[in-house]
Amino acid sequence: MQEIVSAPIFVFITGIAEVLIVIFAAIVFAYAIIIARNIADLTKIAKKEADNIARDLEEARDDIKSGVEMTKKRICILVSALSATRA
Repeated sequence: MQEIVSAPIFVFITGIAEVLIVIFAAIVFAYAIIIARNIADLTKIAKKEADNIARDLEEARDDIKSGVEMTKKRICILVSALSATRA
């Protein structure tokens, strides 16, 4: 007789536990989706900033190259002017 009475209680408790597990899993899944979206946004931002840095470095490299060429020209003018005054 005791087994017949405890069976519905077991089913009721198991049902509540299953519902709580499903609710908990849904909450975890929702947070996982939010985290995945944030990671996707961060990846987009990182890619954009990496492209900006690459472009800035290329511009800096071009500026340095043009500065070196300008300095070479100035040194050549200075050397030719000094050699002209000595001659």
